[in-house]
Amino acid sequence: HKRIQARGKKKIKLLDTLESEDSFTAKVSIQVDLPEQLKLALLDDWDLITQQKHLLRLPTKYTVNKILEEFRRFQTAEDGGTHDVNRDHVLEGVLGYFSRLLGMQLLYKFERPQYADVLEENKGLSVCEIYGAEHLL
Repeated sequence: HKRIQARGKKKIKLLDTLESEDSFTAKVSIQVDLPEQLKLALLDDWDLITQQKHLLRLPTKYTVNKILEEFRRFQTAEDGGTHDVNRDHVLEGVLGYFSRLLGMQLLYKFERPQYADVLEENKGLSVCEIYGAEHLL
């Protein structure tokens, strides 16, 4: 793991646990087919973050927790109010994976210092209560 210099011992410890971008990209990858519109949106986000060095304002208003809870309510209403245990397990899995992978693999290198800062500033909140759709995609 690459050590990123940051202020404070807690930030250094947190940043030490983040996987380096080089290490991550050296791993095996899989091919995922995405709709063109989504590809374009992801390319725009990549450009804004990696090339233009823009960061999103965090915590976001429309968080991952809110998105998935709204999806759960919508699907339950579509199913006539029927509770689906399997759907709940899938959504819990998405929340769990997002929480574990965001800091290690889902953020661009430029976003990682912000990640450490935002966790320090929002103690007691999970990343699913801080980050939103842009990172969930």
